[in-house]
Amino acid sequence: MVTKRPSRLGKGLASLVSQPVSVQPPAASEKAAAAAASSDAEVIHRLLLEDLEPNPFQPRQDFDPARLRELADSIRSQGVMQPVTVRKKPGEAGRYQIIAGERRWRAAKLAGLERIPALLQALEDQQAAEWALIENLQREDLNPIERAKALQELIHRHGLSHDRLGQQIGLERSTVTNLLRLLSLAEPVQDHLRSERLAMGHARALAAVSDLDLQAELADRAVREGWSVRRVESEVKRAGRAQDEAPSVKREARGVHLAAFEQHILQHTGLKASIKPTGKKGGGKLTLAFDSPEGFMALLGRLGVPEPEEGV
Repeated sequence: MVTKRPSRLGKGLASLVSQPVSVQPPAASEKAAAAAASSDAEVIHRLLLEDLEPNPFQPRQDFDPARLRELADSIRSQGVMQPVTVRKKPGEAGRYQIIAGERRWRAAKLAGLERIPALLQALEDQQAAEWALIENLQREDLNPIERAKALQELIHRHGLSHDRLGQQIGLERSTVTNLLRLLSLAEPVQDHLRSERLAMGHARALAAVSDLDLQAELADRAVREGWSVRRVESEVKRAGRAQDEAPSVKREARGVHLAAFEQHILQHTGLKASIKPTGKKGGGKLTLAFDSPEGFMALLGRLGVPEPEEGV
């Protein structure tokens, strides 16, 4: 007897954790389970392509036109070898939403087919979203940003915690968290991930840079110059040290500037001046020293302050 091995995620997602992650379909509700046990769920239906529409929870956003044409050519000569999975569209009789197999459906349209084999499942919204996500994860069809957005949609739509979502779709909580963290990256960095010009290792290193402009600049250089993950990590550390040193450089420059003003005041008034910045809004304190009563009176005169009258 051959034991069926559990399906595994591909290296793209498994690279976030030390070991590959097993993925099992989400547990169906009693309603869905009863429907799956019915004869209708076992029958392969031949549905009109025009009666099907994409899953509104479809995480996959990009369909390569060249690969679609290749699949269409195969379907034209061999037919659709694997049925798509659909559910009835809520509120619209005779309409169906594709749960798994949208690429096959699109290619079948290109091939000129009128109908496509389909398995009908009774699924609620959350289950439809989970099934679509798992189907794509198992096929490694999604780029990291698409995975992250699909997880975010499940969390927002159904109020799931990272831990609960991980349990639902067979991922470790840390994997869910790491993927969601990608959505805080600068948009140019996300674009590089979508196009696979950068890998997950690059993204994890760049996520440590809080300045989004600097983050995007480093990402562009990494793509342009072909940096390894180790090189990106090194450049990120270097950029962090430069940012830490910047305030002290600014303070030093400000000190030189104020010292020049103090010297200027001494040359024009003969009085020793001390300028001390206070706070962060550009305020400060100016102290003028005098060494005799005459010097004090001379200072008042330069400031235009008259000598007070007797008794005042």
